[in-house]
Amino acid sequence: MPEIKIISNPYKRKISYQKFDESEKVWKNIDVYNDGNSELLCTEMTDSFFPFKAKKIVDIILKEYKRSDSLLGLVFEGTDDEYIELESVCSEKYYQERIKLRKSESHLKNAHDILPDVKNIFMKMKPIIAESVKDSEKIESERKKFDDVSKEIIPLCVVGNYSCGKSTFINALIGYEILPSGDESLTAKIHEIKPSVNHRESTISFLYNGTKSQIHFEDDGYNIFSFNSDSPLLKKIDDAMNKETEWNLVKRIGKTLEIINLYDKETHDEKLDDLIHITVPFNHNSVLGRNAERFIIFDTPGSNSATNDKHIQVLKKAMSNLSNGIPLYISEYNTLDSTDNEKLCNEISKIDELDSRFTMIIVNKADTANIDKENFYESDVLSQAIPRAVYSGGLYFVSSILALGSKNDGVFENKHYSKIYRNTSDDYNDSDSPYYTRLFDFNILPEQIKTKSIYESQRISNRVYANSGMYWIEKEIESFAKKYSSYNKCWQSWLFLSRMVDISFENIECKKKQLEESKEQRQHQLDKEKSELVDKIDSEAETLISAYSKQYHIDMYDVINKSSIYISAEELQKLENHIIKEVKVETNYNYQEIERNATFRSIGDKLKGNSVSESVGVLKEIGSLVKDTIGKTGELKGAYDEVEKISSDRVIEHITDLFRKTNNEAMANITEKSVMYWTECSKDIRQKIFDIVRNSDAISDEKRTELTDIILKYEEPDLKVCEDVVFEKSDFKNFLLRLGSIRIIGDYKVNKTKLVKFYNTELEKSIDIIFESVRQAHLLGFNKWIQALLNSVESNITELNPELRKLFALINSDKNEIMYLESRKDMLSQYAKEIEELMNWKTDTEI
Repeated sequence: MPEIKIISNPYKRKISYQKFDESEKVWKNIDVYNDGNSELLCTEMTDSFFPFKAKKIVDIILKEYKRSDSLLGLVFEGTDDEYIELESVCSEKYYQERIKLRKSESHLKNAHDILPDVKNIFMKMKPIIAESVKDSEKIESERKKFDDVSKEIIPLCVVGNYSCGKSTFINALIGYEILPSGDESLTAKIHEIKPSVNHRESTISFLYNGTKSQIHFEDDGYNIFSFNSDSPLLKKIDDAMNKETEWNLVKRIGKTLEIINLYDKETHDEKLDDLIHITVPFNHNSVLGRNAERFIIFDTPGSNSATNDKHIQVLKKAMSNLSNGIPLYISEYNTLDSTDNEKLCNEISKIDELDSRFTMIIVNKADTANIDKENFYESDVLSQAIPRAVYSGGLYFVSSILALGSKNDGVFENKHYSKIYRNTSDDYNDSDSPYYTRLFDFNILPEQIKTKSIYESQRISNRVYANSGMYWIEKEIESFAKKYSSYNKCWQSWLFLSRMVDISFENIECKKKQLEESKEQRQHQLDKEKSELVDKIDSEAETLISAYSKQYHIDMYDVINKSSIYISAEELQKLENHIIKEVKVETNYNYQEIERNATFRSIGDKLKGNSVSESVGVLKEIGSLVKDTIGKTGELKGAYDEVEKISSDRVIEHITDLFRKTNNEAMANITEKSVMYWTECSKDIRQKIFDIVRNSDAISDEKRTELTDIILKYEEPDLKVCEDVVFEKSDFKNFLLRLGSIRIIGDYKVNKTKLVKFYNTELEKSIDIIFESVRQAHLLGFNKWIQALLNSVESNITELNPELRKLFALINSDKNEIMYLESRKDMLSQYAKEIEELMNWKTDTEI
């Protein structure tokens, strides 16, 4: 049976392919050298989002590699998330008859499973990042990106031509008529829309003449906060709000935005910034509304705007501290072939903060489009200009007016929209209507996703919401936010750390160059013999520190090994048996069991030795006993369930206590051994420096005696581990959360196999973290100590004049800074390795 392997890495956004060479029994890459004509090697099949291309990939594999006389083996190597999508494709009868699908032994963890660990690593990094930002503008710019990794925010960038209904679509997403809408262009600025914390409050803010102005709205009024209170724009807003005191919150926001847009059109006042910040309540009667805090919506002016280039730059700046954005391209059905949008499509695709693989083409006003199932051909739609340029796997039909009405019970501020909703909503709600319409039926999606969308959409009780097409659009956005955006967040976090390490390395090299220049200057000012003595001490110290660092891992091996006290399945089984035995006694389970068994024996005794006629005489009594036995058996089962539940809780409690205890003991043992190691090193290096000074002819006998006395009496290093290097509460909390996810098998029992593997894996990780934290802290402490010793010795080698004293101070400062930079780089490298390991291929069934 021929076999093809799909290797998908959603972290790196790459898909590759292999075929099994039966003669050599090895997997070989499908590449341009051996398979140059394969369609699998085109960019669409290697750089796309796998779930969107899964079916097409399978079809290509069948066409190119399927033999007519046998099944084709298809092996998938990647995440469970993506395997489920492939499995869905291959579950169709057509593929079942042609393909035998299986998972590879090698796999990647799902991003949403490792993201908590990534965030935990970043929390530990914060002090290092904060310190690094002081030293480098490059790091400061990178830090802004880093901040996004720990957030859940997903930007939704809404673009499209004038009059395509962008504002109405956004209002439908929000669930309220916030943005002004109509046939004319009403969006002159970029709107950044966030959900408000309080459902009864909203704000609009912007820069005017470089100063922030903010209007704060509540149900019963408003307040303007600004140092530009005399600006004509704010006066217009204030006048409008004072005239209409009965306006509700939504009406006030909408009217204010309308005034801002009209003011901009009429005056072209350059003092007014191009970005308007809005916080508004989102309607919770929808998928997006229930997850609103995870999204920021960017509403842009029409793509055929004369100032489009300027707006693109403003949009880029507004999104500069975000990532994982979804482009939503709005068009009408009859303008899908418009070429006005080509430039905008190209510009949007260049914004790094947007993931163009997830571009959603939204065909708005679909309720007025002339489409029906019989005359609808997907190929015709996809051949038009906009789909050709930006289609990536999702084209959706929607009626924004119907969607908005489904969320606000058909109550509109806009009378025209109210009329449209009243006249058409029945056709989207009443399945008996001859014009009954489900717009999600026209969506152009990968087949397995389309099937799922239809199945889920037709189960929604709010038919207008589902049939308007909005429900599935919001589900796709939610799916991206919950599942797929995590991959980019994890990858970006690793890239950020890698860049931080590179920047740290550049800083170190720069400092080393400064140090060498200062040393050279010192050499010119000191006499030759004394200069050589100082260099010899420095060189010996550097060699010894390097040797100590290498030997450290060897000397610490035994204590790490002894600290890694793992549990076995047998030990866990004994523990569980012991606990169950205790709980049975505590809950009187044994007594209930004895009672039930005694009833069983009573029935046997009644029947034993009796003739048939005599037995008939006791049937009533036996019937009563049987009924009693059945009742007691039921009670006993319930009691045993309770025993298992209590026992399960206690097993988990015992395991968590053991995990905590083992980590604390490991911390104590590793710290103790490490202190002993570096104390011995301090004695050794003092002796080596002592020998160099004692045997030197570069200094007088009196100076030699003074220096050797300084060296011998110099205090040993005080090696204290910082509080943040112990196994932190956040680590332990994460352990408990993940432990809970594997806690139960069936109703109550602990899954012992998984628990043993999980415990041992987590213990190994935590001990590695403890060891590395202690190592870095003690190495830094030792380096600080030795630098202080060297400073004391070298500054006393000669009577320093003011200029030399200043030079020595500069050299010592550079040495200390290099030491700190090296330590910081080591920690960042370690964190980068931890994140990289989380995203690496696994070859076992690790949880």
